Amino acid sequence: MTTSSSYQSPFEFLGIHSKVTRLLLRKVITIGLVAAMLVSAAEAWLSYQERLDVLHQNFISIGNFVAPPLVHSLWSFDNDQTEVQLTGFVKILDVTAVRLEQDGQPPLLFGQKVVLEKFERTFPLVHTEGDVQHRLGTLVLIKDMRQVHSSMIRMLAANFVGNTLVIVIIILLVLYAYHSQVRRRLAQVVSELSNTEPKDLRKLAGAEPGSEPLRDEIDALVAAIVKLKSMGGRALNAIDARNLELEVLLDELADSQTLLQSVIDTSPVRVFWKNRELKYLGCNPAFAQDAGKKSPSELIGRDDFSMGWAAQAELYRADDRQVMGSGLPRLGFEEPQSTPDGRMTWIRTSKVPLRNTANEVVGVLGMYEDITERKASEQKLLESESRFRELVESIPGFAYRCKFDSNWTMAYFSPGFTELTGHSIEDFVDNRVRSYASIIHPDDLDFVDRVVRTGTENRQPFEIEYRIFDSQGRIIWVGERGCGHFDQDGQTNYLIGVIFDITKRKQNELELEQHRHRLQELVVEQTQDLRTAKEMAETANIAKSAFLANMSHEIRTPLNAITGMTYILRRHGVSVHQADKLEKIETASKHLLEIINSVLDLSKIEAGKFSLSEEVIRPVDLIESVSNMIKPQARAKGLTYTVDLPSLPDNLIGDHTRLRQALLNYLTNAVKFTDAGSIALRAKLVDDSADATVLRFEVSDTGPGIPPEFLSKLFSAFEQADNTVTRKYGGTGLGLAITRKIARLMGGEAGVETRLGAGSTFWLTVRLRKSEPSSAMSSVQSAIDVEKALKRDFSGSKVLLAEDEPINREIAQYLLESVGLMTTLAEDGAQAFELARKYDYDLILMDMRMPNMDGLEATRRIRQLPGGKHTPILAMTANAFAEDKARCFEAGMNDFIGKPASPENLFSVILYWLRISLSPPSGAPAGLPGDL
Repeated sequence: MTTSSSYQSPFEFLGIHSKVTRLLLRKVITIGLVAAMLVSAAEAWLSYQERLDVLHQNFISIGNFVAPPLVHSLWSFDNDQTEVQLTGFVKILDVTAVRLEQDGQPPLLFGQKVVLEKFERTFPLVHTEGDVQHRLGTLVLIKDMRQVHSSMIRMLAANFVGNTLVIVIIILLVLYAYHSQVRRRLAQVVSELSNTEPKDLRKLAGAEPGSEPLRDEIDALVAAIVKLKSMGGRALNAIDARNLELEVLLDELADSQTLLQSVIDTSPVRVFWKNRELKYLGCNPAFAQDAGKKSPSELIGRDDFSMGWAAQAELYRADDRQVMGSGLPRLGFEEPQSTPDGRMTWIRTSKVPLRNTANEVVGVLGMYEDITERKASEQKLLESESRFRELVESIPGFAYRCKFDSNWTMAYFSPGFTELTGHSIEDFVDNRVRSYASIIHPDDLDFVDRVVRTGTENRQPFEIEYRIFDSQGRIIWVGERGCGHFDQDGQTNYLIGVIFDITKRKQNELELEQHRHRLQELVVEQTQDLRTAKEMAETANIAKSAFLANMSHEIRTPLNAITGMTYILRRHGVSVHQADKLEKIETASKHLLEIINSVLDLSKIEAGKFSLSEEVIRPVDLIESVSNMIKPQARAKGLTYTVDLPSLPDNLIGDHTRLRQALLNYLTNAVKFTDAGSIALRAKLVDDSADATVLRFEVSDTGPGIPPEFLSKLFSAFEQADNTVTRKYGGTGLGLAITRKIARLMGGEAGVETRLGAGSTFWLTVRLRKSEPSSAMSSVQSAIDVEKALKRDFSGSKVLLAEDEPINREIAQYLLESVGLMTTLAEDGAQAFELARKYDYDLILMDMRMPNMDGLEATRRIRQLPGGKHTPILAMTANAFAEDKARCFEAGMNDFIGKPASPENLFSVILYWLRISLSPPSGAPAGLPGDL
C-alpha cells in the first residue's frame, strides 16, 4: 500500500488510495449490481408464483363452494336462480368474471370481459343420481391479471433499488475490514489469550511453532503463545488421565449401587432396613406403598408405631430385637399386618442382622411377601372340603372314589355305603377283604364294566342301573352316576361317582308296566275316537276360516263399489237432498265395514292370531283424537260431552289403534244408549313404575243403566244387556267383547259399574311400557294436500291397475286419473304380467283374487322381469286377513291396501311409493305413510 499521498479522500478509512482496493471495488460493484438484478428478478418471480398459487387455491375453494348450489339450480331448470347465483359469483373477491358453458347453448358471461392477461379455472357441473352422473355444463372463474403484472413490475424495480443499496453497504464494510487487517490481527491475539479455555489447551498439547521465518513482531508473539499453550495442554492431559482412572472406579461403584438399588426397588417382595433404635433407614417402593406412603423417603426416621400397622408394632419390634440380639436370621414366619385403610392382611417375613464393615450388628434387614390371598384360598379350601364332606355324607346313597385299574380298587366310600348295604367300609377300601365287584349281581357285572369303561374312554359321564347284594344276601337295585378324573397328561387315574337306592322305583315300574299294557289297550280305542274328532274339528275350523275370508271378500268387494261411487258422485256435485242421501249411504257402508272388522277381530282373537303392535302413545293426543270423533254424534243428540284428563306420562309404548278402538266402542255405546244428559271420558294413573305405567280409562253416561241379571253376559260375544234393544239401537254385540279382549291382551281388564236408572260407567285398564322422551312428531297430510302433491309432482306418471271386477276397476281408474295419473287397465293377472313385460310402469296396483292368474303369481313373475325388481307393486284387495297380507309381502308386493279403500288412504300410499320410486334419494320421505 502507498501511504505518501498528501490528498485525504473522504473514504480514506477504506484505503481508497490503494490500487488493489480500487480494483476490488470495481469488480465487487459490478458483481453486486448483477446479483441485485438476479435476486430482485427471482423475488418478483417467486412473489408472482405465490400469487398464482393463492389464486388457484381461492378459485378451487370458490368452485367447490358455488358448484353444488349451481348444479341444483341447473338440474331444477331454475334459470332465475341460476342467473342470480352467477351474478353473485362476480362479487366474490379475486373473481373478475364467470362464464357458464352448456352443451348446445351459447356461453353465458357475467362480469368484465377480459381478453388478455387473465387467469382461469374450470369446474365441471355434474349431478349424481344413484350411480348415474349427469353432466350439466362447465363453470369458468376468470381473474384479470393486468393489475397483478403491473404490481410485479413495480416490485421488481423497488427490490432492485433496495438490493443494490444493501450490496453497496456490504462492499463498503468489506473494504473497511480489509483496510484494518493489521489492527484486527493484534485484537485477535488479545482475544485469543483472553478466551482460551482448558479444552483449547488440551487440543494444542505437543504443538510446535511453524518453521517459516517470522515476518514481524506479531508472528513472533503468536509463536510464543503457541508454545505456552502446548505446555499447558500437556499438563492438563496428565491431570485428565488421572481423573479418568478415578471416574472409572466411581462409575463401577455407582453401577454396583444402582444395580443393587434396582434389584431392591423392582423386587416383588417388600424390603426394609432399620437401625438399632428400630427406626427405618430405608425401604423399597413396594414396602412404602404398603405403608401408605408415596415414596421410601417418607419412612426414613419413623418407627412402627407411626405406621398403619401400629397394632402389631410391639410384635414386629420383638422380632427385630431377637434377630439383633442373637445375631441369627429368622426366616419364613407368618404374621398378621394392618393396612392404612383398616384391612387385615397376612405376610410371610424373613429378618437377618444388618452388619457394618467391622462385622458389628448395626440394625436389622427384613423382607416379606403378601400371602393374604393364599391364606384366604387355604381357608376357602378347608371350608369347601368341610362342605363337600357334609354334602357327600348327607346325599341319599353313598359316594365313592375308585382307582381306574383292572380290579376296580376302591379308595373311598362315604358312610352311606354301610347304611345302604350293611357291609363294612374297611373291608372294601384298597380291596382289603373283598372288592366292590364281588357284590354286583353276576348277570349285571359285564354290563356294568362295559358301560363304565366306554363312558370313561369317551370322556363322558356315565349313568347305569344294576343290582347288588347287601350283607344279608338280599338284592338291591341301585342307580350309579359317575365320571372319570384325568391327570395332567389326559390319562384316567380314578373314577368318582354316587350310588343310590332305586329299589322302590323299580318295584313301582314293574307295577306300572302291568298297568301300562291295560292302559295301552284303552288308549288305542280312545285314540281312534280322538283322531276322528280332531279331523272333524280341523275341518270345521278350516271351513270357518274359509267362510269368514270368503264372506269378508264378497262383502268388501261390493262395499268398495258403494263407497267409491258415493265419493265419485260427491266430486261431481250434487244437490243438498242428494248429498243427504249419499251421506246416509256412506254412514251405512261404514257401519257395515265396522261389523265385518269386528267379526274378523273376534275370530282372530279366538284363534290366537290376534297380535298387538308397538307404537308411541301420547294419552293427551289419544283422548283428543277419540273426542273429535265422538263430539259431533253427542252434539247431534243434544248431549253434553266432557273430558277429565289429569297430568299423565308421555311417550308410552302400546297398540295405539286397538286402544283407540276400545275407547270408541265405549263412547259409541254411551252416545247410542243415552237419550239425554251427559257423557264423560276420564283417564287416571293407577300405577307408575320405572319401566311401565298402568292407566285406567272410564266412560260414564246418564243412560238407563243395566239390569243386574244381564251383567254376567255383557262382555260376551254377540250379547247385549237386553237383546231386545237391538231392535231399537242396532248393533252386533261384539264391541264390548272385543274391548275386554283388547284390555286383557294389553295386560289389563275391562268392566262396568252401573245403577239402574242412573247411568253406567264402563272402564278398562292397560299396562303400557315407557320409552325415552322424543320430540319427533309424525307429519300428517290432509287428503287435499295429498291430491295436490300427486297432481303437482307426479302428474303423467304411468300406473298399471289389475282388477277383475268391472265396477271397482271403473272407480279405481276414475280416482287415479282424477289426480293426473295415466292408468292402464288389466282384467286379470295374466294381462297384468304381459303389460308389465312390454311397458315400464311407475307403479302397479294389484288385486289378489283374479281369474286365469291371481295377483300373487303375477307379482312373482313381474319381479323376475328385467327392471321389475324396483317397481312398486301395491296390493289392493278385499282379502283383509293378516295371512293374506303376509302372502302379498311374501310374493314381493311393497304395500297392502284393504278394500273398501278410502281415496285419502289410496292417494297417501300412492304418493309415498311414487316419491320413493321417482324422487332423488335426498328427497325420499323418511317415514311410512301411516296405518293402512
